[in-house]
Amino acid sequence: MKKVLITKLVVLLVLLALVCGVASSFFFGYRNNWNIFNFRDSNKNELVAEEKFNDVKNIRVNVIEEDVIVYKHDSNEIIVKYYGDHDRLPRMTLSNGDLRIEREKEWRFFFFNFNVSGRVEIYMPSDQINELDIVGVSGNVEVSPNVKNLDVEVVSGSITGYGVGESAGLNTVSGNIRMYGGFDNVDAETVSGNIRLTTKEDSIIDANTVSGTVRCSLYSPTVGYTVEFDSVSGQFKDNYNEQKFGGDVKTNFGDSELSFNVETVSGSFKLEDWD
Repeated sequence: MKKVLITKLVVLLVLLALVCGVASSFFFGYRNNWNIFNFRDSNKNELVAEEKFNDVKNIRVNVIEEDVIVYKHDSNEIIVKYYGDHDRLPRMTLSNGDLRIEREKEWRFFFFNFNVSGRVEIYMPSDQINELDIVGVSGNVEVSPNVKNLDVEVVSGSITGYGVGESAGLNTVSGNIRMYGGFDNVDAETVSGNIRLTTKEDSIIDANTVSGTVRCSLYSPTVGYTVEFDSVSGQFKDNYNEQKFGGDVKTNFGDSELSFNVETVSGSFKLEDWD
């Protein structure tokens, strides 16, 4: 198992170098030529566009350096606002209930990017959207409403969620993950970022990190759980019941459907109130 984790570490570090070297907007930009510096001053607070949509079932967002913030409101209407540069306005299309918000690919390379990123705001009711998929590079993602299925993938941005739902897939290389609401199934992965999760009584938690720390708060301090923890040098600590184990651990406490499957290389796994 430790050989597998070490192999994962090598692969993840190689991927981190490649992704950060190519995708991160700090080192590279996008358009059609080559520049050493980018001093472009975008106004992140300037409202450029506002669109309204009805009969939306799924939302798919694909951006680059923009932050994505999803707010909860009472209307059944979906409202999308974009703040930033006019010529970086994402394309918004609705087809068969699928709303797509996509930034067009640009290919300009520069070594130092001093550009201020834009922001995409989405206003939606809780429990209406079946799937919310967000892909970004360096922007942060924040989701407040309840979403049945949430999938977020960024490179250097952080992921924060407040709602509840059935499944959440959360992936960031160097950013942190914080989920204040519980999901039935959670798959969270980072390389160096920390992971903070809140559980439900029957949550199934899969968490994977190389050097980050995984912290999970239990919905009740007396609830039972099952833990499988694989690590090269990290530790598992249950601060509710004052238990501590080193290395690989497979244990259970009490009787519950709540389960954790956590893999790290040097990071630790802690059960505690982290909020």
